[in-house]
Amino acid sequence: MANPCNCPAYSFPHRWGGGKCSGNRYVCTVCAQECHVKREDFGIGPYEYAGARGTHHDYADVSDCCEADVYDYWEDNLPLSMRLR
Repeated sequence: MANPCNCPAYSFPHRWGGGKCSGNRYVCTVCAQECHVKREDFGIGPYEYAGARGTHHDYADVSDCCEADVYDYWEDNLPLSMRLR
């Protein structure tokens, strides 16, 4: 099997895009390795402004290895240096 997927859909290496596999592949912008994506909340949390209370959320998709931005493996904007690895 060429380039098996290791996403969390299954507990073993499997065919990319098959069955429950989402088929999404991402590359970390820091370590340039293929990674999984997790959603992090970078918001400031609870706040009060002029007597009004609220909660600020700022969700972003980051890599599970370095918690950095990610590139979609198949996008054209993936830097050439990362494509050759």
